[in-house]
Amino acid sequence: MQKSSIFFADTSIESKEGLTAILPIPEGSLPIRYLGVPLLSTRLRAVDCAQLKEKILGRIQSWSNKTLTYGGKLQLINSVLFSIQIYWSSIFILPQRVLHDIECLLRSFLWTGFELRHSGAKVAWHSICAPKNEGGLGLRLLKDWNKASMIRHLWLICLKTDTLWIKWVHTCILKSHSLWRVKVPNDASWTIRKLLNLRDTIRPWIKYIVGDGLSTYLWADNWHTLGPLYQNFEEYVGYNIGRAQNAKVASIIQNGVWVWPNPRCAITRQIVASTELSLMANPLVPDSVRWLLYKYTTKSAWNALRTKFLVVPWSKCVWFSSHVPR
Repeated sequence: MQKSSIFFADTSIESKEGLTAILPIPEGSLPIRYLGVPLLSTRLRAVDCAQLKEKILGRIQSWSNKTLTYGGKLQLINSVLFSIQIYWSSIFILPQRVLHDIECLLRSFLWTGFELRHSGAKVAWHSICAPKNEGGLGLRLLKDWNKASMIRHLWLICLKTDTLWIKWVHTCILKSHSLWRVKVPNDASWTIRKLLNLRDTIRPWIKYIVGDGLSTYLWADNWHTLGPLYQNFEEYVGYNIGRAQNAKVASIIQNGVWVWPNPRCAITRQIVASTELSLMANPLVPDSVRWLLYKYTTKSAWNALRTKFLVVPWSKCVWFSSHVPR
């Protein structure tokens, strides 16, 4: 009880007094820190991330060795400093100012060591943040990594994992609509709005595999060989085929056989023909979701988001087994 606080929203004074009298818990006020990160009711601001920047700066200043080589500093950035922000990046869409300030610390530490001067960089930071076979040093731009980490939440929503937050999203945000077509609620939090804005980025990487068709949306989900039907053939397709916008694929399956209503135009007849030729429903198997970039990892999402560079022919001459990183 001594470590707990109670928070109220849209609650009358009488209710507050009654509840605090029953529960011997003091009333708290946001923002607070929970599990090492700020718990907020508004958008995340740069000032809320001050602890993250201070932690990275403090770690740099705590190292006693002042004569590290470039290879040593690169190893510390990869294994220690970059790891500090991973936890925050997996929870929040960090402000651009915060990402910029952290990258300034990493860049200054790499080129000037513990003095952290802003001058002296020999190669542009975006070139360094590329795989070694593309001429970089294997670092990652924080903006791309933060976006890739947040995409994980969209992937879990598609999978409908058995967690309280995922169930809340499907119940209170999606409300029996497809993730890809639901409108952003006016009363949604800043984080939810930012998360839903990433849908167009992740859409080409997700494929729905139809089994019984009970959980795949007919028009909005990417299950058909022609892609999302709503996206490719506009709204009139639903009217011509006679199925509602939030209809499931199961509405056109009977006993494992495709049963389409009588199509009224050439485009809908094309959809019907391509479905029957290339897809097969299986009523004994539930629908599933597939990550088209081989297997889902945050790294695979980052690799798809990042800027690609040409592969350099000299990478194996520099980065080989048992090399000395100079």
